[in-house]
Amino acid sequence: MGGTNLLTKINHNANILIRNLRKGNILEAGSALSNDLEGEIFRLYPPLRKLKERLKSLNTKGVMVSGSGPCVFGLTATEEDARSLKRILSKRFSQVFVAKTL
Repeated sequence: MGGTNLLTKINHNANILIRNLRKGNILEAGSALSNDLEGEIFRLYPPLRKLKERLKSLNTKGVMVSGSGPCVFGLTATEEDARSLKRILSKRFSQVFVAKTL
């Protein structure tokens, strides 16, 4: 095939994100999160925008919709912060998880 069809633009943010996650620089990793599809996702399903804004207000270091919208995630500085966030969000949402980056 002559060309490549991409849903999102390739940029250096992925490399910045990976490098900073490996170093444990969560704040810098959070600033590198981007998803070109978020605007369209929010247009089609406005509650996801509200969820993202709520996560931003709860001591996260970065928030993003994954892929084309199956979930929204937030980066926290510590596991304790993540568990606290889970307790808060579990009052409203049935599926809230704490995961560790690889």
